[in-house]
Amino acid sequence: MEPKPKTAKLSRESPDDDCQEDRLSALPDGILCHILSFLPTKFAASTSVLSTRWRYIFFGVPKIDLDVDDILLIHPHQQGAGNDVNDEKVVESEKKFMEFVNRLLMNCESTSVVNEFRLLCRKSASCQKFGLSLWMSLVLPRGVQVLNILVDGYTNFPQFEVFPSEIFTCKTLVVLKLYGWLGLKVPKGFCLPNLKVLHLHTLTLVGDNTGWLLSSSCPLLDDLVIDGVELFDVGLIDFSSPSLTSLAWGQGLLGGKVVLNNPNLEYLEYAGDLYPLLSSNCKFKFLLKAILDLENKNMPHEQDANQFCQFICEMRNLEFFGLFGDSLQCLYQAGHLLPEFINLTHLELSTTRDLYLKYFETLLKSTPNLKVLVCYLSLLKMYDDMHLHFSAKERPLCLNQYLREVEIKSFFIIPNYGFDLVRYLLKHGAVLQKMSIHVSTPEMPENWSSSAREKLNKFSKCSKNCKIMLI
Repeated sequence: MEPKPKTAKLSRESPDDDCQEDRLSALPDGILCHILSFLPTKFAASTSVLSTRWRYIFFGVPKIDLDVDDILLIHPHQQGAGNDVNDEKVVESEKKFMEFVNRLLMNCESTSVVNEFRLLCRKSASCQKFGLSLWMSLVLPRGVQVLNILVDGYTNFPQFEVFPSEIFTCKTLVVLKLYGWLGLKVPKGFCLPNLKVLHLHTLTLVGDNTGWLLSSSCPLLDDLVIDGVELFDVGLIDFSSPSLTSLAWGQGLLGGKVVLNNPNLEYLEYAGDLYPLLSSNCKFKFLLKAILDLENKNMPHEQDANQFCQFICEMRNLEFFGLFGDSLQCLYQAGHLLPEFINLTHLELSTTRDLYLKYFETLLKSTPNLKVLVCYLSLLKMYDDMHLHFSAKERPLCLNQYLREVEIKSFFIIPNYGFDLVRYLLKHGAVLQKMSIHVSTPEMPENWSSSAREKLNKFSKCSKNCKIMLI
């Protein structure tokens, strides 16, 4: 009797042991879906070709992340200038993409939860072929918490018919971000009880003149961004909300009166006309960062300038302050001294006219603990016989003890004025450590940089440790 051949026994520690079983595929569907949720949907869907076990797993992924522009990457040679993006192959790809999304949202697991839905589309040629309204109506009932839609180039759609109004009555939404030239009707029963983040960019919103009361429509809202939004027939717009801590408002076209009263704000960013700000009745006790970029076609009336100055005075606890556009003009027109901003360590300034930078030293006196100063000079328009003179006899406290870093942007546009500003800061900055001057040598004579450096080196420096950098 012949002995049986010996077979090799694999120990549990053998690396070949992993080849005996697909442990990943053995995981429950819920865990696999959670793993796939960290991938863009196009990659999650590609796992369906691995085996029959994986064929339908991605349909249950709670996060859908779609970039429509990816379909054009199939034929990158079609994207060059002068080529028609409606090439037959690209059109076929778009059709398949639509079919894929429809199948994804209308699959047999329609009861599964979609926690997050993100759609990104930057090309109008492809955007205009997709059924956004249909897709939204399929996603909203499935417990969606995060809805992030960015579309650019929707020019052929009828206004106010792109998004379903049910977006503004979805009780599960926590984050809502809509961006694009889109139209949307605001329903009378506008209510998002769990919403904490609302970002609206370049939209057209139409209401029924019943008003928009933020505190009752979104009682938990913490972060609000409204940028370039046109509002028609909305009525009274009341942004007042005790829960709001962050507000970024880029003024669009407002069809009604605006009320702004958010006492718990920590961050405020505003770009637009002066007058909507004047309706504020806030004390801003918790405001840490403010960026104001005002645009006024005419000189503000003295009463409005005084009211704006009072608005600034309520921001006593600021740590970061940005004043751009005509903001300095309004403060200069008021002519009042500002209170001390004890906590302010970072100040950024720009203005459209050099005259109002005469207010510059007044601001420095109001910021005794300032550490970083950034000046943007690119928007200045020079006028005859208009020069900046610092006439104060006592230099601001921050120059004596705290100002360590200065950054001057777009120095090349008005080099003479820029040198005056640099000379002043170098002369009085006792603890200054770094001054960065951003120049654009292509706009200058070939030897401007070297001559400018030579001129700067001749300026007297109060701080011997200050390094001057031409960038």
